[in-house]
Amino acid sequence: MSIQAVLDSGNLNQLADAAGALGLGTLLGYITENLSYTETGIPVTSNVATLANAPVANGLFQCKATAGTTQGVNKLRQGPITGANAIVPATGECVWDGNVSVLFAAVDAVSAASFTYAVAADLSSRLLSDLTHGVSTL
Repeated sequence: MSIQAVLDSGNLNQLADAAGALGLGTLLGYITENLSYTETGIPVTSNVATLANAPVANGLFQCKATAGTTQGVNKLRQGPITGANAIVPATGECVWDGNVSVLFAAVDAVSAASFTYAVAADLSSRLLSDLTHGVSTL
C-alpha cells in the first residue's frame, strides 16, 4: 500500500508510520514556506517586531528575517519575551509572545521581517458540510 493510500485511509494504527515515512514535518515546512506572507517588511526595533494583528492561538506559522546580519526563516518559539521568565532567542530563532510581539536574537541584528499567520477574522472550518458547500477554509 502506498503512503498516500495509508494517509487517505485514516487508519489510526498506520498514520504515525506513514507520516514518519513521508517526512510530514518537512512537507509542512515546504508548504508554509511557499505561503504568501500576511505581513512583509515589518520593522524590527530593539530586536522586537510588532504585528498589525494578533494571530490566533498557535496561528503564527512562519517568521522570516529579511534584513540584518542573519536572514532567512527563523526557528519559531513561543513564550514570554519580558520579565523573569523571558525566553532569550539564540541566533536564527525568534520568540512570539502569543500576542503581537516577536523578539529576535540581538546577535542577528534583524531590522525587518515578514510573517505568515492566521487571525480570528479568517474564515475557517473543519466541517465536511462546510467544505462541500463552498465555504472558504484555511
